[in-house]
Amino acid sequence: MELSRVLFHLFVSTQRGLVNQAAINGHVDVRKAVQDSCAVMDRDECFEYVYGAAREGTDKVHDCVRVRLHGWKKELGQQLECTGLTMWRAGEDLGRYLWENRAMLFKQGQGRQRILELGCGLGLCGLVAAQLNPKGVVVLTDGDALTMQKVCRNIDENSLKNRCCVAARTLQWGENKKIISEFKEGFDLVLAADVIYEEKAIGPLLSTVTATLRKGQDALFLLSYARRNVSIDRVLAAASSMGLTCEVDDKFSCSAEGEHVYRMRLQRKEEGIIQVAPSTAD
Repeated sequence: MELSRVLFHLFVSTQRGLVNQAAINGHVDVRKAVQDSCAVMDRDECFEYVYGAAREGTDKVHDCVRVRLHGWKKELGQQLECTGLTMWRAGEDLGRYLWENRAMLFKQGQGRQRILELGCGLGLCGLVAAQLNPKGVVVLTDGDALTMQKVCRNIDENSLKNRCCVAARTLQWGENKKIISEFKEGFDLVLAADVIYEEKAIGPLLSTVTATLRKGQDALFLLSYARRNVSIDRVLAAASSMGLTCEVDDKFSCSAEGEHVYRMRLQRKEEGIIQVAPSTAD
């Protein structure tokens, strides 16, 4: 937890009488006190994202995409049990990237892609992809049970079960056997946004990416990176060692300087040495 966030919530909680003097004097775990105070606050928030504009007299899916999400307030941030319960800028960036590149990624709504989102949080990116890929299959995954409850609610909220094939699955990175068994053909597109908070997560994440990505030159892994405690250079080096080529989409601007959407593909054996795009971050 960032110290500034702790102090902010400690101040707010103190003003509201939610944290007692013992906590302030150091006799109580301040982090737990802040978390407990957050737990009694109004946490719920509804997020709505609209891409494009509906044209009068048309119901073409690629003219407008609207996603409504239920989660927790952004200002609660990482103080709570799980980072997947609210929205983060890298997820918002990737949702916008999918919309702006819909013609290339989804063949103007005529594709039948199999799409997997890892660490989906509230499910924004997967739900955007589902509306742009109505003839395909979209699987939203996360490793947290409470987050998965929110995801299932958000799928229902957007009435997607009646329009395209959307599924939610609990998935711990690196534990790939079950997902591979269920979706034997692999996925044409794998999505992940702001999912790397610790260096030890890189290996399991990329293990799942390489295990689930369909073996084909056009299969794609999109990673929307946010500056955290892990250098993107370490992520790219690990990706290279695991057989992924990488490029940065310089035509797309993320909301924060130094952050990018990275496009990764499985290298064909005959291609030889993998060239990883140099990082401009960190």
